[in-house]
Amino acid sequence: MHQDAGAVADTPYTAGFYREMAPSHLAFAAIAAGCSPGVALQPRRMLELGFGRGFGLTLLAAANPDIAFEGQDFDADNVAHAQRLVDLAQLENVTLARASFEDDAAQSGGENVDVVAMHGVLSWISTAARDAAIRIVGKRLRPGGLFYVSYNCMPGWAPMEPIRRLALAVKQRVAADSLEQLQAALSILSGLRAGKAVYFAASAAAVTASVS
Repeated sequence: MHQDAGAVADTPYTAGFYREMAPSHLAFAAIAAGCSPGVALQPRRMLELGFGRGFGLTLLAAANPDIAFEGQDFDADNVAHAQRLVDLAQLENVTLARASFEDDAAQSGGENVDVVAMHGVLSWISTAARDAAIRIVGKRLRPGGLFYVSYNCMPGWAPMEPIRRLALAVKQRVAADSLEQLQAALSILSGLRAGKAVYFAASAAAVTASVS
């Protein structure tokens, strides 16, 4: 995450595993879409930009010892947490780096990765960081390589937009840390749900979010 992207810094990022980022899954998805996976069919090196807590990166590395994994993230705590996972698992096929996308894009380097992955990052970073990330992909990805990127978009996230706006409004008005601000927003949502607001009747996703 870029330092100027409005990232939450007072609460650790969530840790999760997303099977869509597995090398075999990426190759299968390309084939299922009628495209050649190219060198991603049997990748030798994979780069994740903005790896968060590093859980998914280290798990994939442990499951694919024949592939060299690189991870890059700007947040020092994320990098330290991921490095602890790497050390505990005694993984020798993972390299981690702390750097902004802009700094990395300015460095020299050739086409030496078969897969580049960005999960849940592109939607949340600044325009400059987004442009830099794309430049990194352009300079690092081998011909025939695969670039995986996931991002929030409409209409899939449309039902959750009112909750997002409410949470942002609470953040702007409540002087507290991020967890307390979230609890305040959830309290408001719970009250609206208890009052049988029409919004919740129209959106099952909203009901789930309000009790999370």
